Amino acid sequence: MIGNWVKIKGDYGKPLKITTIDDTYNSINYFDGDAEGELTLQLNEIEPIPLTPEILGKNGWKHEFDKKDYMVKYNLGEEGKNCWMMWAIKEHNLDIQRQDKKLDVYNLKVSKVAIPCDYVHQLQHALRLCGIEKEIEL
Repeated sequence: MIGNWVKIKGDYGKPLKITTIDDTYNSINYFDGDAEGELTLQLNEIEPIPLTPEILGKNGWKHEFDKKDYMVKYNLGEEGKNCWMMWAIKEHNLDIQRQDKKLDVYNLKVSKVAIPCDYVHQLQHALRLCGIEKEIEL
């Protein structure tokens, strides 16, 4: 998907952020953090980037209180409140919770979704589906 961070199998090196996809020529345009470029490749030449606590830490996620098995990102919703995500380090599950704007009591949720999340692009998709425009830093 456009905007996803991926790796190219082999010794290419840097992760690439996909900027355009051309299905006709099996090519993508990308940004690697320094420069833009274009590659012609097959789908099986692309691999996902594993989601790690280090990547989440670079993006403002923190360990929740004394729970070292979880990392949490708060202030994701409209006006910086009412939506948070929690990632279980061992299980690689992403728990998305949204609180009703009228409820100020902790843990009263309107919606909650738990999905597997092993890779950076899956986190990017979850953020997009929640309407959260957040760039992931690698």
